[in-house]
Amino acid sequence: MVGRACKIPIHYLGMVTNKILLTPLSHYFPALAPSEKASQQCYFDSAATACTLASVIEAMSNFYERAHGSVHRGVYESAERTTTQYESVRGQVAQFINARSSAEIIFTAGATDSLNTIAYVWARHILEPGDGIIITQAEHHAHYVLWHEMARRYGAHVYVLPIDPITSCVDVSGLDHLLTKSIKVFAATMSSNVLGPIWGADNYLLRQCITKVRSVGAGVIIDAAQTIAHAPIDVERLECDFLAFSVHKMGGPTGLGVLYARSSMHAHMKPYRFGGGMVAAVADDFMTWQAAPHCFEAGTPPIAQVVGLGALLDFYTKYVDFAALRQQEATLCAQLIGALESIPGVHVVGNKELLSSQGHVVSFYVDGIHAHDLASSLGQYGCAVRAGDHCAQPLSSLWGNKATVRASFFMYNSPAQVEHLIAALRNCISRWREIL
Repeated sequence: MVGRACKIPIHYLGMVTNKILLTPLSHYFPALAPSEKASQQCYFDSAATACTLASVIEAMSNFYERAHGSVHRGVYESAERTTTQYESVRGQVAQFINARSSAEIIFTAGATDSLNTIAYVWARHILEPGDGIIITQAEHHAHYVLWHEMARRYGAHVYVLPIDPITSCVDVSGLDHLLTKSIKVFAATMSSNVLGPIWGADNYLLRQCITKVRSVGAGVIIDAAQTIAHAPIDVERLECDFLAFSVHKMGGPTGLGVLYARSSMHAHMKPYRFGGGMVAAVADDFMTWQAAPHCFEAGTPPIAQVVGLGALLDFYTKYVDFAALRQQEATLCAQLIGALESIPGVHVVGNKELLSSQGHVVSFYVDGIHAHDLASSLGQYGCAVRAGDHCAQPLSSLWGNKATVRASFFMYNSPAQVEHLIAALRNCISRWREIL
């Protein structure tokens, strides 16, 4: 008999940290505390948004509860303190992704906003009719739609690297042919929000692509929204020009993103938002802007969210062992995939071997049962999963445009929760088959 929810072992979070944490998991993630409806929430939708870390909530609350003032403007003590704190977090981000300077870190409203910022502060100034843009079939709509729109506006061409239906990895066999074109942009996700790993073991295919496109002078843009919370990122080693991610997928606040812009690109970037904070001088006949990154942060920024990000990065730096986290999440993927393969009519999408070694999402569909119906039924057992095309419609053509159910894992998920999900799935599938 499957209950409405399951309990997480108290010490489980300690498996991915540098020390054993002896307090209940809800101490670190309050949203996972028992409620009247469920003894424990089995939250499997972290790829969309992760539960918020308690220290992040506390940091933001403390910010709002005390005098603060806006950044870069006030000369009184609390405003200067706020500015110092805000800029110190920029430095934390730079260190977290191994950027050379905090000047390479631009705060935005999210990964989507970061990607659009790249398009408007840089790409629109370098794209000309006939130029080429390379993306992959696995891109989130925030990337896929954006670059098609930029190509339409500026007369460029979009070339899509397909996903191999057998390996579920990017097919790079046609890349060398494309590099004879006037390629100006290579824009790719590090990890698919549907398939998970798409670049082979340890992303070796991505590294090959970056090396090749850089050899012809193309700018490299990486969407790290599905990677930042699960694996270490080193922008210097990656050799990207731009990298984008959202903070809420890491356990931080919504409404905040990060755009890394390599300092060598700053001379080719021009502001596209205008207002307070980004201006150096204004007169009737001229205007000048602040140096990067401030010239790209017009208006009052999301100060409280940035303060929360600082607390989040403190937690990651002090406690999170990415190697252990990767092993934990991949083990959960393998556990779920093994069970799904034993249920008739269930089809897992993605490279099962890669998912079982470096994945954090498992997407699947069931013959005859719509993904939304199945996800709704799982919710009755306290299992929060995603259903739909996951803002990746061009990718779903590989399996006949069927909606999929997606379970995504994070540091607070456990084998006991996955066992509960599996039992709930069996019950829901059986009941729907009786009805249909």
